[in-house]
Amino acid sequence: MSSFAQKLCVKAIENGEILIYPTETLYAVGGNALSEDVIAKVQLAKNRPADKAFPLIVGNIATLKKVTELESSFFLKLREYFWPGPLSIAVPCKENIPRGVQDADGYCIVRWSSHPVAAELSALSGCPLIASSANLSGEVAPKKLEEINPFLREKIPYIYGDAPYAYGDNPSTIIRMNLDESISILRQGPIDEKMLQKHFTVRESS
Repeated sequence: MSSFAQKLCVKAIENGEILIYPTETLYAVGGNALSEDVIAKVQLAKNRPADKAFPLIVGNIATLKKVTELESSFFLKLREYFWPGPLSIAVPCKENIPRGVQDADGYCIVRWSSHPVAAELSALSGCPLIASSANLSGEVAPKKLEEINPFLREKIPYIYGDAPYAYGDNPSTIIRMNLDESISILRQGPIDEKMLQKHFTVRESS
């Protein structure tokens, strides 16, 4: 990431702005996930229902610890094998996490991004980032910058449009950790069942 682009985007996040940025899968709309105002801005820009929690991206251990206090050996193994990368994991949220990024059971969906831009924006701003696909709610998620709906682009103050671009892959795989140290796949993605089965028992999602 260029120094100018880096400073501009990090400053925008610190100032409570929202932006479009690349990830190791698709382009995302996001900002500081710990700010209720930022959550409301992203919901408004995307026309997204307020009761649908946003997924999150982190860029280092410090930003992960702002999302969850979970430190089980099971979670550590998952991180060792698949992070940074396109695996999103449902984890119990810390008490101060806003409702807009946690579900009714108090869980957040989080991944440590392997895309240098996404990871650096989180690490340098010091906060987890909302990582909702850069589309209007109900539309197909764009894999390329030029596929983003112009009406959405008009609503977003900052767009990271330089290389490295989003990798254009399918949305991240989402998993849940079970009490017996198996995992359930909540959404299929780049990390498929065979890859997960090399290290963990995979059970059907209930």
